[in-house]
Amino acid sequence: MLFTLEALDARQGDALLLHFGETRQPRLVLIDGGPGSSTWNERLRARLAKIRSAVTPSPADALVLDLLMVSHIDDDHIGGVLAMTRVMQEAREEQTPAPFDILGLWHNAFEDLVGDPAAPAALAAAAGRPASASSASIAAGLSGTGKGAAVVASIDQGRRLRDDARALALRVNAGFRGPVRRLTRGPRTIDMGAGLEIQVIGPSNRRLNELQAEWNEVLAKRPSVDPATFRARVAAFTDSSVANLASIIVIAKANGHTMLLTGDARGDDILEALEESDLLAGGRVHFDIFKVPHHGSEHNVTTAFFEAVTADHYVISANGRHGNPDPAMLEMLVAARGQAEYEIHLTNRVDDAVSLLSARKRSHRFATDIRRRDLPSVRIELDEPLPRGMLPSRITS
Repeated sequence: MLFTLEALDARQGDALLLHFGETRQPRLVLIDGGPGSSTWNERLRARLAKIRSAVTPSPADALVLDLLMVSHIDDDHIGGVLAMTRVMQEAREEQTPAPFDILGLWHNAFEDLVGDPAAPAALAAAAGRPASASSASIAAGLSGTGKGAAVVASIDQGRRLRDDARALALRVNAGFRGPVRRLTRGPRTIDMGAGLEIQVIGPSNRRLNELQAEWNEVLAKRPSVDPATFRARVAAFTDSSVANLASIIVIAKANGHTMLLTGDARGDDILEALEESDLLAGGRVHFDIFKVPHHGSEHNVTTAFFEAVTADHYVISANGRHGNPDPAMLEMLVAARGQAEYEIHLTNRVDDAVSLLSARKRSHRFATDIRRRDLPSVRIELDEPLPRGMLPSRITS
């Protein structure tokens, strides 16, 4: 049986391939697609083409994706997915064979999260733009610090993905009755077949209700504040609340192995999700693979978090942008694990991170795996290895 996580070089974002099922009949889940069209053009498109040629009987047959999941609204996760659905739209318009057959899409649009169908219009109003204004013009009109304006732009990307899904007749959030989220108490378990279960442990109903309340509060204060203050409040809301606090958090389980995949979720939200799903035994839980949240940012985790949530393999998808993977985060991880044996996998060689890890390895027992420049990804095979025909092709750039 296959149970492999492959983390593509997605620059500062995430693009994960989860391989599962029988070796002679491999199956696939795609989680996020990296930023803009860059990850799609430079890594993901070629990687999916290689897998397609290896597993489909005929070159005209579509590659089946059992699930396409977008962990949250942010360009460095959703941009490449939009490039993918654009290719599918073009094939449909040109009446040529579809390259992919996506059996299900998990994606929480902004309107899902705040429970307000007029949310995009409200964002446009916050920026003093007409409701039909582009996301770029809306974002340009919002003041504030951090990523608020970028998240506003990604809200429009989320709407575009929902429109693409509708045009392509994809099943969106099937069985969830709204946003992808965990049950009131305990995880929501989805049987994907072929031995794979996916447990959705976040976001919680409480977190989504808080997001709705915060958004309503921002809107309610609009008449009483000047436009600049209102714009700043919208930007602050999107920056601090929407993208990361609403990340879909899942545990993939197969063949007795587990992977914790966190998007950009905050460490306290992850711990709460694990606790309320009855997965913390004595305050601790261990996984075979842990995709470190938010590209290894120090702002999402603490040393205590890494003491509570441990793994044999830590995957960090980052390229140095925004300081990630953050050396302070790596110090937390190394301090928390002490003399335990584990491996840290980096999708890109980032000098500050590599220097720190090289120094700490002299007195600790962990190993490092840094993506080779001539390969598109790092991968961890928990069970049988990928068939030779499915292995990544070498790249020249």
